[in-house]
Amino acid sequence: MENNDKSSEDISPFKLIADHFQKKDLRTLSVDWEKKSLFFQMYEKQVVMGCSFHVSEDDHRLQILLRYPFFIADPKMRPSVGELVARINFGLKVGSFEFDFKDGELRFHITHLMESLSISEKLLLRLFNTGMSTTDRYFSAFMQHVYSGVTPEDAVYMAELDFHAEAIEEPPALANQPPVEEKKQLRKRSPKKKPLAEIPEVQPQLLEESSGTKPEIQNPPSASPEGNPGERGEDESQRAA
Repeated sequence: MENNDKSSEDISPFKLIADHFQKKDLRTLSVDWEKKSLFFQMYEKQVVMGCSFHVSEDDHRLQILLRYPFFIADPKMRPSVGELVARINFGLKVGSFEFDFKDGELRFHITHLMESLSISEKLLLRLFNTGMSTTDRYFSAFMQHVYSGVTPEDAVYMAELDFHAEAIEEPPALANQPPVEEKKQLRKRSPKKKPLAEIPEVQPQLLEESSGTKPEIQNPPSASPEGNPGERGEDESQRAA
């Protein structure tokens, strides 16, 4: 029994692409078999993108174009938007943004060369998802620059803010600061506070003074040059006699 199912190598690249998106049942899908191109709209988190796939006549090249749903209508804004596009493109690993200074069209372009005249469905999705995530990321940069007056440099920085946060390294711990485990051991080894019973008692006199009662103070005996007070009293009595 012959197997009528054809392998992916026997299917032309454009037929594989067309079959893949036809299975998605996209309402806006339009396929041009003669020009080997198709078009549909895809809803991303922030924007609705116009997606186009083009395969060259010799099946050697695949082009993916993702168009923003707006044009830079003001000619005065186009030079600064061109600077923004140049800043975004610097460092991109897959694809690049393209800007038409004549009519203000803005799109993202990915080109893939098919040496074996074929492409796998897995690779097709990787290229497409990369383009969609990139256009969705930098959509806010174009909006902030065109409508809010944010400079191209600041607009790109804010669009890549998560990249900058990942690049920040936490400062190393101080060398003289012991780790957490050593801190716990030091706390265990530290001497405990003495109980109240071991505290020496305060002198009674101080307690009496603090309580407000005055201790009885005996008058010191008057000193006599001749001796003690008793002897002096006997002499006075003898003189009186």
